[in-house]
Amino acid sequence: YQRRVHGGEEAVIPTLDRAKAQHEHEVAEAKRKQDAVMVKTAMSGEGTVLSESGQESVIRESMRSGESVLCRRCGGVVGRERWEAHSTLWCPLLEDE
Repeated sequence: YQRRVHGGEEAVIPTLDRAKAQHEHEVAEAKRKQDAVMVKTAMSGEGTVLSESGQESVIRESMRSGESVLCRRCGGVVGRERWEAHSTLWCPLLEDE
C-alpha cells in the first residue's frame, strides 16, 4: 500500500509541472496578443489630439523611430525622454498597482 501511495505522489508532480508550464505559456501568449493590440491601436493614433487634427502620422513615425514608447499600463504613447517620469509619476494607472 505504501508503494502505491508513494508512486501516486511521484506521478502527480510531473503532471502538476506540465499544467503549470502550460498555464504560464497561455498567460504569456495572452500578454503578447494584448501587447500587439495595444501597439496597433497606438500606431493608428485613434482618439488622440493628433488624430483629431489629421496628424496621426506623427504618432506612427515617433514610434517607428524609437522617439516614443508605449506604456504597457495605460497604453499611452510617451516620449522616450519622458518615460521614466511617466512610469514613476504620471501614468494614470499607477494608482491601480
